[in-house]
Amino acid sequence: LQQQQQQQQQQQHPVGTLVSKDDYIMQRDYDKSPIVVPQHKLIFFTTPKVGCTVWKKLFRRMMGYADWDDSMLAHDPKLNGLTYLADYSTEEAEQMLRSREWTKAIWVRDPKERFLSAYLDKAVSNNGKHIRNCCQQSDECIAKAQSSLDAFYDLVTNHCAWDAHWLPQSERIDAKYWPVLQDSVFVGHFDTNAHDAKRLLRHLQVWQTYGVSGWGPPASSAASFLGSSAGGIRHMTSAGQKLSWYYTPQMERKVDRYFAADYELELLGLKPRAVVYPNKQQQQKLVK
Repeated sequence: LQQQQQQQQQQQHPVGTLVSKDDYIMQRDYDKSPIVVPQHKLIFFTTPKVGCTVWKKLFRRMMGYADWDDSMLAHDPKLNGLTYLADYSTEEAEQMLRSREWTKAIWVRDPKERFLSAYLDKAVSNNGKHIRNCCQQSDECIAKAQSSLDAFYDLVTNHCAWDAHWLPQSERIDAKYWPVLQDSVFVGHFDTNAHDAKRLLRHLQVWQTYGVSGWGPPASSAASFLGSSAGGIRHMTSAGQKLSWYYTPQMERKVDRYFAADYELELLGLKPRAVVYPNKQQQQKLVK
């Protein structure tokens, strides 16, 4: 079966024709081209709102940068010093993507939770700075988008669906690459961050060197990559506990439809999960 799949892939995209410089993953821009860590033969597809900051910090630490803990610097592909797949020729990139000697990894998150996280972080926080372009600098538009998850949904789906912070995860990688990656990609899940991160780092044989300690402020430099310190992967805020505060059954259906392709791409392992709404007594306790 595996040989048949490989033959089908090669028929669709014969060796030497798979990668183009026009592909999304070959654009050297924020969270488009994946990060490459050559010494460990790793290609990592970072995805906004799925804990990408801490992974960029880790890769900068692995590269030996003294300022690896700088969150703002970690995101800028022009300044962070990281290597990207776009830095390679199309021939080299294709060879790396097809090779089983290279580990390809991506982290995914429940679409409803990720969308809410984007709303809270990119619309509600920082005076809506991130959505100013979507709103063409209109304060009235920003205020409306901040007013509810429903209003935010209407704005982004109609005016800036292309933004990586809420782009469907199934579109993180050009469609033609999924069949090539299906048997070789490591898919980590936001819900099981700690377990999956440790498994990946052990696979790369870097757990003892970069995962066991060194995360967090100097006073707690023994903190693990999995810890709850300022640098650890468990510190990442989760919108999961707030779903019932912002969603309605109608809004759930909208978001499920919008991100249907994420659920349909079996490789990602994402399944629709209904929001659990508290009853009246529970709501009263939450308000108190």
